[in-house]
Amino acid sequence: MHYKYTLPTLFILTSLTLTPPATAQGLSCSKEIDAIAEKITVLIDNGKYNGSGTLIKKDGNTYSVLTAFHNFRDQNLRYTIVTPDGQRYPINVQNIKPLGTAVDLTVVQFSSNRSYQIAKLGNSDVVQRRDNVYVGGFRPPTGNVPTPLYDCFNGEVSANAKQVTVDGGYNLVYTNQTVKGMSGGPVLNQQGEVIGIHGRGDEFENRNLNRYAGVPINTFIRLSTGVTAKPPTVRLNVDDYFALGLDKQNKGDNRGAIVAYTEAIKINPNYAQAYIGRGNARNDLGDKQGAIDDYNQAIKINPNYADAYYNRGIVRDDLGDKQGAIDDYNQAIKFNPNYANAYINRGIVRKELGDKQGAIDDYNQAIKINPNYANAYIGRGNVRKELGDKQGAISDYNQAIKINPNDARAYNNRGNVRKELGDKQGAISDYNQAIKINPNDADAYYNRGNARNDLGDKQGAIADFQQAVKLYQQQGGNEYWLRIAQDRIRKLQQ
Repeated sequence: MHYKYTLPTLFILTSLTLTPPATAQGLSCSKEIDAIAEKITVLIDNGKYNGSGTLIKKDGNTYSVLTAFHNFRDQNLRYTIVTPDGQRYPINVQNIKPLGTAVDLTVVQFSSNRSYQIAKLGNSDVVQRRDNVYVGGFRPPTGNVPTPLYDCFNGEVSANAKQVTVDGGYNLVYTNQTVKGMSGGPVLNQQGEVIGIHGRGDEFENRNLNRYAGVPINTFIRLSTGVTAKPPTVRLNVDDYFALGLDKQNKGDNRGAIVAYTEAIKINPNYAQAYIGRGNARNDLGDKQGAIDDYNQAIKINPNYADAYYNRGIVRDDLGDKQGAIDDYNQAIKFNPNYANAYINRGIVRKELGDKQGAIDDYNQAIKINPNYANAYIGRGNVRKELGDKQGAISDYNQAIKINPNDARAYNNRGNVRKELGDKQGAISDYNQAIKINPNDADAYYNRGNARNDLGDKQGAIADFQQAVKLYQQQGGNEYWLRIAQDRIRKLQQ
């Protein structure tokens, strides 16, 4: 009986960073900046997910917090501000309004007779590409850490667009590899001044976009002082075109993104990040050789550019050049030894080439770098299962679920191993959970159909196989499993 295992995600890093190895993978802020950021950053909690905010004003006992408006996207939840001393202050969600129609900012207030530090606002207009910046905010809870934790990451500015306004006002682009939950936290310069409000990162559209951005603080200042007039029309500069490219890519307009990145490259032919951006857009459009050409150019400009090797490795893998992909992942790891995604992807390719122990070694390293990396546990669990270590596989899937209870892949794969160990009802329970999380999970329907058939539930099995066929047809790229599911239906209906 064939069971379909869900593979760990092959990460497509649409990174637009130009960071040296020492600053990659979310290096923490310096002690001085971290101390400033922690005192001005608050947690915004609703019991379901968290965001962050920045203390910007005190008027008597009333404090004002500047944050991302999307933190309050669910108006039916109750929101609370948690200050650095752990005090909790409820927020009246009915009073929360966006600052303007095109900017993802809002100001919320709370009253307290306690004393909290207020942020010093800087001048975001003078921020330039390659300036060091720092982002503070709260990590979301995980299975291992049940409460949000404050953190601070450093990086560099990639672009500071001033003549255009991208979606949400996210004109300040940087390399700080933030995590979900940090939206609304402060972006600080080397003097500890707030120059932006963070709001965009890997969580955007639930893809690994690696596009980190904030709203420049001067945008807030202009809005709060009633300055709404647009600046005089002038020729766009390289940062403007770069930010436009990001914005268009975020919206799925890859052709428009290519045009914008190309304009940035015309102005600055040595803009390695723009080549990476254009390469990613070309890859999304299916022009894989064009993507490789752009990654090659980025590497020519900066031979130590780990992200360029990483992205080229993904495209080489797509083209069937497995060894070339491994070579690129090796280079990415050489220049960034803490590149967890590169270890994950190299592990996937090693497994495909039959080097299962090498794959486990890579997953182990990814877990060592990030012990809360659910994807690494899923990948290692898959290889352990193939090596006959079924209990080890279940342990890994359990850990992935503990870290991310909404990962349908972990439930699906654990269900398969439970089935092989004879726990058919436990397997069905896992498939049920996978389907609950992702109703379009064709693999879970297919696998549940097999388990139901084994338990004698013929009609339930047929219904699951039919749903799997429907989803495989809609989603494409699963011709083999589509035929297998169709064959199951024919045999059961005889």
